[in-house]
Amino acid sequence: MKKITKLFFLAAIMLAWGNVAKAQNTECAGTLTESGSDFNYTFTTAGSDVTLTVEMVTPRTGLVAYAHTYNPNFAEVGMANAGGQKFSHTFTDQTIGATFTTAVKFAWAAGGVLETSKLSYTVGSDCSTGGTTDTEIPTNFTATVGAVSATSVELLLNATDNSGFVYYTINYGTTNVTKSATSATEKSVIISNLDPGTEYTFTIIAKDAAGNEAANNPLTVIATTTTMEAAPTPTADAANVISLYSNAYTNVPVSSWKTSWSNASALTDMQIAGNDTKRYDGVNFIGIETTGAEIDASTMQYFNVDILTDNITSLKIKLVDFGANGVYNGVGQVDDKEAELTFTPSLTGWNSYHIPLTDFAKLTTMAHMAQYIFTATPSGTSSFYLDNMYFSTDAPSAVSSPFSDKGISCFPNPAIDKLNINAESEISQITVRNLLGQTVKTLTVNGFKKSIDLNSVSAGNYFVSVKLANGQSTTQKFVKL
Repeated sequence: MKKITKLFFLAAIMLAWGNVAKAQNTECAGTLTESGSDFNYTFTTAGSDVTLTVEMVTPRTGLVAYAHTYNPNFAEVGMANAGGQKFSHTFTDQTIGATFTTAVKFAWAAGGVLETSKLSYTVGSDCSTGGTTDTEIPTNFTATVGAVSATSVELLLNATDNSGFVYYTINYGTTNVTKSATSATEKSVIISNLDPGTEYTFTIIAKDAAGNEAANNPLTVIATTTTMEAAPTPTADAANVISLYSNAYTNVPVSSWKTSWSNASALTDMQIAGNDTKRYDGVNFIGIETTGAEIDASTMQYFNVDILTDNITSLKIKLVDFGANGVYNGVGQVDDKEAELTFTPSLTGWNSYHIPLTDFAKLTTMAHMAQYIFTATPSGTSSFYLDNMYFSTDAPSAVSSPFSDKGISCFPNPAIDKLNINAESEISQITVRNLLGQTVKTLTVNGFKKSIDLNSVSAGNYFVSVKLANGQSTTQKFVKL
């Protein structure tokens, strides 16, 4: 009886210890056991960036980790190894005071997979107790307007705080945006996804992590976005084109311009300077389909599309052929083929992509083209305009919207070692891109003329985009000999 009593008390002590250990877990840090595996976790905030660090305590061979975030959208991101079985990832531009929710998926060489329960953390929390309460308010708070385009406004914000960080809350219409910045350092905030030719009023509040607000809160700035230029009009012969979307051609049927499995917040059909255009917002990826009426592009040589964006840093374009059965069975299954290419779009003016279909190396059949997928970074917040999406047997020989319409001259064309740009209005930036839309040169001008050195540029066809200080921009093709 005494032995049983001792065992009972020992079990009770172990259970109590386990409850105490679990009680020590906070939203900032803790140790958990799930599916027979132990792991540690910590959350920290620096400015508005949240860093999650996890360590698998149970030994595993070939361990990798992925973070699954649940706000604002579900997304999976690989975590970097921080030594041993520890992994870390930083999530930027989070909202102070908001609840950040994530889970971690571990996988290892033996084929084991474990996904943890959801972990929730209040952005900005350090889980500390005691200490001196911060009552000092931010000072020297200023807010001005920087660069303005047709779809974006740059806000230049500055304030000083003893904590080392300042948090800015920007309100316009029904939208709120929070950004952090280092104390006494100017913060450039680009407000994107705006409508062209529209006046916006931005109300900005500056505060520190303790909630102390600047004495001159709120500050108000007003900016009007510039008018937008339509995409260049394609010049390829209609007899050599299969068009999905363009005012220049007769379009084939498209079953969906935003499939049910797309991950994006909105699709808007609109007009820019009388030209039909599609606008996508809140994009992770967009699926476009011609299912039921697949396109036979087997005699085509180029896939063409015009894209305008002010915030996409990486754009992937995927083409999918369903094969003769007209059904998507999966990559490498039955007769399905697909291929994807990655581009870095210019953030000034239209990107005219004229992509040789041979570049889609894994797309070995093109007689039943059914899906066209655009994936954008940053995920979930990217936006872009789309026009002139078509297949062709040759690349366009020229683009419309000639420079002369805006008082700009480009000479000589063809060019050998230099290209001269003159304008009646001040030029802010010049960008040279190849036919794939890849940026070859970007020059800041702030003048009325510029000579571009082409000695390092290979012979071929290029586009030169000129952005004026008044926000207008235009593109013209030129030849480098």
